[in-house]
Amino acid sequence: MAYKGTIVSAGRGVGLAVATAMETELGKIASMIQAEGDTRTPLQRKLAAFGRRLALLVLFICGVIFAMGYLRGESPLLMFMTAISLAVAVIPEALPAVVTISLALGAKKMVRQKALIRRLSAVETLGAVTHICTDKTGTLTRNRMTVTQLFADGRTIPAATSARDAGGAGNSSLFHLMAAAALCNDARTNGDTLSGDPTETALYVLAAENGFDPVKLAAQFPRLAELPFDADRKCMTTIHEGSEGVVSYTKGGLEAILARSSSMLSGSTIVSLDSGAVHPANEAMAASGQRVLAVAMRRWASLPEDISSEAIEKDLTFLALVGMEDPPREEAFDAVAQCKTAGIIPVMITGDHPATAAAIARRLSILDGEGEVMTGPQLEALPLHELEKRVEDIRVYARVAPEQKLKIVQALKDRGKYVAMTGDGVNDAPA
Repeated sequence: MAYKGTIVSAGRGVGLAVATAMETELGKIASMIQAEGDTRTPLQRKLAAFGRRLALLVLFICGVIFAMGYLRGESPLLMFMTAISLAVAVIPEALPAVVTISLALGAKKMVRQKALIRRLSAVETLGAVTHICTDKTGTLTRNRMTVTQLFADGRTIPAATSARDAGGAGNSSLFHLMAAAALCNDARTNGDTLSGDPTETALYVLAAENGFDPVKLAAQFPRLAELPFDADRKCMTTIHEGSEGVVSYTKGGLEAILARSSSMLSGSTIVSLDSGAVHPANEAMAASGQRVLAVAMRRWASLPEDISSEAIEKDLTFLALVGMEDPPREEAFDAVAQCKTAGIIPVMITGDHPATAAAIARRLSILDGEGEVMTGPQLEALPLHELEKRVEDIRVYARVAPEQKLKIVQALKDRGKYVAMTGDGVNDAPA
């Protein structure tokens, strides 16, 4: 399904519209926003309670004065008018104006902190917040996939240090990895703008930063054929004309690549495939919250006649693992620390994988030690009253849908907490 409001970053296809307007996923989110009525702020609740108590007190005092005057023999009409006059005098009709002025001054101070307040009551509510629920991608993180680690030649190295290694031997696994990152890639530049799938843009940047200009390489090694990414195969292959014949580069999920590989490149020597050395590196990268991609290659004397996945994507030579992540924003570390200092509990709510969410949450100190991560399916199976019992102990929610974000916020509010929600996506708007 392709949802209204999303953008196609690569590829082409034919689609059939099955819903329009409010029946689309975007429309359902809009409906959720409309369904959520305005909630009263702590100050509004306290003023309402104060007003009720004051009204009862005034009525009691006016009743006492009317009764005492009447018992003294005063005219009932005179005492009635006196009691009404006293009630009008005692009611603080200037209080709403005083509150509004105070909130306006608060909004002015917030503007100096570069925070635009659309609703005055939000100024006072922010001061009472106990929990801040925040989206991950684009809010706590940069929303830009970046290659952080590589596993090649039997060792794991930071991506930043791979340049000097890749620039050496022209047949090394790192050299071919950089060539694959540049060539087995559909990301494109338009001036300073890089567009395409986030994974491919990360690989494009990796190659460029290591001295492998993708534009120049594409001209030097023209693409002869390609096998686009397929969800069933879980890989993508491009075939290029090289100086020593024809070479193909394949990238995809580790299991898919290993199943199609019969050897691996160690330094500049092709050796037998040792999957036992690859799996621990993959598990270590995944445990640290990285998305792991495997890369392989194969050589031919000339372009094969049969350009099918069965013929091309077999007997591959495994090259390397690429670990990438969406790194946290630098300012997010300080923001989370300040929240904790102020006694506010940050809660991460994301649609990402639980391991990725937990890794980022630990780096930002949102999650301590082996804290619990609740997933969307678990949340779906949990009734609201059961969630209310556990909601104060959970700091990270993963694989969460927009309507489930509402459920989390509602559970916290039902426990008497004051909740703020921050995010940069339309799916964050209802919460």
